[in-house]
Amino acid sequence: MMRTIMLAALVAWASGGDPPALQPAAPWNLDYGDSRCSLTRTYGDTAAPVTLVFEPGFFGGTVTTLVTGTRKQLGRQGSTNVTLTVPGREAPIKTAGTRFHLPTGDSAVLRYVLASNELESLVDAPAITIDAPNGPSVVVALSLGKSAIASLRRCEADLLRKFGYDATKVARVAKPPRGNPGTFMTDRDYPEAAGKAKVQGPTFVGMTIAANGRLSDCRILRSSGVPSLDQATCLILSERGRFQPGLDADGQPVESYQALNFDWRLPR
Repeated sequence: MMRTIMLAALVAWASGGDPPALQPAAPWNLDYGDSRCSLTRTYGDTAAPVTLVFEPGFFGGTVTTLVTGTRKQLGRQGSTNVTLTVPGREAPIKTAGTRFHLPTGDSAVLRYVLASNELESLVDAPAITIDAPNGPSVVVALSLGKSAIASLRRCEADLLRKFGYDATKVARVAKPPRGNPGTFMTDRDYPEAAGKAKVQGPTFVGMTIAANGRLSDCRILRSSGVPSLDQATCLILSERGRFQPGLDADGQPVESYQALNFDWRLPR
């Protein structure tokens, strides 16, 4: 029966109509990762499912969404615009996205970012249609309840506490800080010992930004596995970091937070 539905979906795309909604194949699964929380559910045929993954930013505010499936289910790779529509609602959610094919097998991924309130607006939606040019529409019977969102929020709060952050202070930030910390470091900053050992890897850090826009704290949230790279990341950010500070609900500068995944690569 599921294979018949999938065939009907492809025919509907070819004729310009929306395919039928894929039904949940499993309950929502909440993953407490070492430095992230993610909410996952699969839909459709278990032999070739479409999977939705919602992964909030470490300090909240945004939710990275991953839609995984086959290349035929998701379409051609490249940058794209994503539109989410819900039956009975006039205003769709629009955002930029990227579709890419995994190097092995037939798998593809559509990645886009939602604001946290946009994810919460999907609670109790009977279905959502995910549209992106150069690919078929993906329609799922979302079945995202308040309890699933509440569990995700508890995971986020637990993660903040694990790394010593005050969830109440984080929640006071109405507008996040602005800056591009990835540009603060160059190849010339590569630690000499790491370069000689020919080691590399990503360091994931949490930054606390004071009301004056300067870094007041930097913590390793996920190590690269190379101590000299981790140490260099926080040292350089603390010395060079300059931001437009975050604002509270009254528009006043306030202590705020930003996470950065800096991928150290050996200079060529």
